[in-house]
Amino acid sequence: MILEEGPFARAQDFSAQEVDAAGLYQDRMSRRTADGGITILQGRAVGGSSTLNWTSSFRLPSRTREHWEKEFQLGDLKAGFLDAEQDEVEKLLHVTLWDTPNANNAKIAEGCQRLGWHWGPIPRSVRGCWNLGLCGLGCPTNAKQSALVTTVKDALLAGATLVADAKADVLVAEGQRVVGVRALVAGVPVTFRA
Repeated sequence: MILEEGPFARAQDFSAQEVDAAGLYQDRMSRRTADGGITILQGRAVGGSSTLNWTSSFRLPSRTREHWEKEFQLGDLKAGFLDAEQDEVEKLLHVTLWDTPNANNAKIAEGCQRLGWHWGPIPRSVRGCWNLGLCGLGCPTNAKQSALVTTVKDALLAGATLVADAKADVLVAEGQRVVGVRALVAGVPVTFRA
């Protein structure tokens, strides 16, 4: 079962209009840090933020992995294991280097070269991208390999049930074991048991 707080929107629902896409984000694109200094564009739709992100697909930096291993005793994040997992995810999401940068990107690359700074193409999770620049509003061609068109689709084809517009608010526990979740579905409290 898949519960999602936001709506189930698909390629044909993405209008390329910010006013329409706002409903696919937490707080209609107005979520901010506590000090108000940074806007947090967090997805609230089936597929989550992957439905709305720009498709950049960077691997976990080794410094971060090493910090997590040490700080949180996560021994199973050893480089070999994690690399194999990342390889599998990149294959599933068709992650490749962006080979068609636009004129703006070419200028940035030129500036980096003149300054002696490192630059390179961005690994992106796309398949047949039309380079419309609408990633943040939802991909109208399904080229973006978001959870919406990959793992959610696979789960539904395998028999999973999707409940959209279901805001999970309480984990249901029996003793030390979580056995379900309570959610508001269309304003009505519903309990889903594992």
